[in-house]
Amino acid sequence: IYVDQNKVKGIDIKDKKSKDKIYQRYLKAFKQGVFNYIKEDYDLSSNQMIPRKYFSGGAFAAVASEQLQIKTHLTQQEKKEISSSAVALVSMRTPEIGRNASEKSIQKANSLLSSSSINPANYQKVPDPVMRKIKASLITPKIYLNEIEEGIDLEQELEKYTIYYEEGSGLSPPVFQDKGLYLNVQDVDDVDDIARTILRGILEKELRKKEFKNINEILPKIVESYFSRTFRANKESYLTYIIGGTGGEFVANFKRIFEKTKKGPVTFIISPFDDGGGSRKLMNNLRKIFGIWTPPAGDSMNIISGLTDVGLKQIIRERITKKDESYSHVNQLSEVMDILFARVQGREGIDWHVVNRAQKKLEKYVAYIDAYIRRGEISLYGQSVGNLLYTAVMMKEGAYSQEGVDQKKYRRGLDILMDIFNVDNVKILLSSFDEAALYVKLKDFEIGTEEDLLREAVPADGSEIKVGGITTQINPIAENKFELLIKEYPDYRIVITEDFGDYISRDKNIVGKSPSQTFVNVYKNGKKVQAVFSLNGEIQETNTLDIYGRAVDIQIDNLHLKLKGRLVMEQTYITDGLNRSAPFEFGFIDGVKPQVNPEVLEALDNTKGMIAAGPGSRLTSIDAVLITEGILSKLKELRQQGKIPIVKIENPITDNETVGMSYQEIIETNQKFLGGKIGEFFNMAIINDMDSALKELNLEERQLIDEYESKKDKLIKSLKKGKESFSDIAKLRRGVFRGSSQDLKKALESQGVEV
Repeated sequence: IYVDQNKVKGIDIKDKKSKDKIYQRYLKAFKQGVFNYIKEDYDLSSNQMIPRKYFSGGAFAAVASEQLQIKTHLTQQEKKEISSSAVALVSMRTPEIGRNASEKSIQKANSLLSSSSINPANYQKVPDPVMRKIKASLITPKIYLNEIEEGIDLEQELEKYTIYYEEGSGLSPPVFQDKGLYLNVQDVDDVDDIARTILRGILEKELRKKEFKNINEILPKIVESYFSRTFRANKESYLTYIIGGTGGEFVANFKRIFEKTKKGPVTFIISPFDDGGGSRKLMNNLRKIFGIWTPPAGDSMNIISGLTDVGLKQIIRERITKKDESYSHVNQLSEVMDILFARVQGREGIDWHVVNRAQKKLEKYVAYIDAYIRRGEISLYGQSVGNLLYTAVMMKEGAYSQEGVDQKKYRRGLDILMDIFNVDNVKILLSSFDEAALYVKLKDFEIGTEEDLLREAVPADGSEIKVGGITTQINPIAENKFELLIKEYPDYRIVITEDFGDYISRDKNIVGKSPSQTFVNVYKNGKKVQAVFSLNGEIQETNTLDIYGRAVDIQIDNLHLKLKGRLVMEQTYITDGLNRSAPFEFGFIDGVKPQVNPEVLEALDNTKGMIAAGPGSRLTSIDAVLITEGILSKLKELRQQGKIPIVKIENPITDNETVGMSYQEIIETNQKFLGGKIGEFFNMAIINDMDSALKELNLEERQLIDEYESKKDKLIKSLKKGKESFSDIAKLRRGVFRGSSQDLKKALESQGVEV
């Protein structure tokens, strides 16, 4: 519209003075400045930290020499001019300034530039509710960098300052002045933005003290890495999983999907009630040292191992046994680590930067726990390396003391572990920090013979059943009494007396209350006789069956019988015992009702993609989390809102806890324990396709399966020779009882969920 029109005066607008107004606005900004602040910088000429004033605007500079030394005496006119002009760079050279004199230097700068430094009157104190959220967002109190071994303590830094803010462009860096930290923010309620600004300011100050190079380049990377690794509880999670220890393999496969999508942070919620295997031994060690209950290591390290580099995964999952010749002469964890890091050298597909970095960061923690191992206070053998490393970090970081578990330091320990093993964008939460142990009551008794490796469930209703070639039946003779009859030994009868007592407990010495026990007496021709009772080969002097659910041997003449009662306590015995009978009651012993970790409810509330429960052992991993006080009611509330999928993930298998049960029985039992149909808490269920998964295994995974099968076959042979215990084969057979996906689908649909 302007070409060849001889129109050169520009665009016609109604306000003819617009250009003057725009120029005046520019002039005002030129005089006042876009930003005006003081911060500490590292001065190359003096090798010291010094305060510098940065101003963007006009053209006046009150400087005295080539070194840009500030005048120590300014006239009132100069002070007046300096307040509305630009000091591009001001440095100060005084004897007090040095690496340990940052506070003095700031005070000195303020005194000399009283007119040009920040005017506190323009700032407001950050409200306490916002400040609490900011502190919560800095969920790892320390940041560890290779060059700063002692770490940067964010908690201590925040305690030094009161945080003030003014609303503005949000582009200016934070300013440290006196005891205040002054922020220019766009929105004081934007906690994420404020937290990042504070973190950047603290880091920059500390890094300059340490003479870091390329600070402006590395700072954004450190801040981003920090927030992706330790995103706060009140920040949105994309996915939240309630998962069990056997879910470690699921996590390993999940990593492949997650790396492709990267849709947001992930939270894993795990049970703290897993007291079996190596975790149990370590918990016992720590109870002797500190006199307290400590959370188990296993499930946390399973998740980390599933998400870390393949070389580190092999190290975490290595179990230290004297049977392995590599470890027959080692006495310290450091010796084991040397062997393992040497072992993964040269293997394909390993990220050596990640492995070498982890090795360096682990050294101080390994050295710390070795002192306890040398004194015999912590067991080296029979442990997985991951469990020992977890324990080392928690102990060194002060998570455990005689006062109990410090939750903040415990979370810090988990964050450090995830940093060491290069696990980003993930949070692991315990469902509760309360000590509790699980129990189940089984419907039937379980009987086995020397010839019958796997016991059979014998109903307490007089039904006859053949076990190992002998005919047995259990008849009820009173509400809590039963007699076991053996057709081939008609002169004998075994009377089983159940006393579930006033409480389900391991403690038999609570005054005024009777504990839960199962008594066994043997009669011959109507008279009580002595029988040989033994547990795992050890002769028992009592006639009380083991309350933890392990089979007790009863030897009568040439009959060798294994008998297990219906009450089983503690996760390790529930899971490893290969229960042939269905459970009919499930809960926490001693009437304990563990309270939910508040961070769990916050994570569930702030999940924007999907909440899922599973896979894992149905009772001891998934249901143990769900029945923690507060979790089911929260899931029910979110289910009713219907904003996101809440999914139950199922494997078409029965494990040791549910052997012999149909899927319909399993799901109905689940409904009973949860206090409602699955559809009340979940709106969808996913059944994993096991057959397709097996086809997609890579070479390494196939080798692991082959090794597993080989061990299982060897163990069964040794069991037949009486060299191993029943619990060993039970543990190996965990999760290998395959079933029909269609039957499981039908059972789940009956609970009101889409499958």
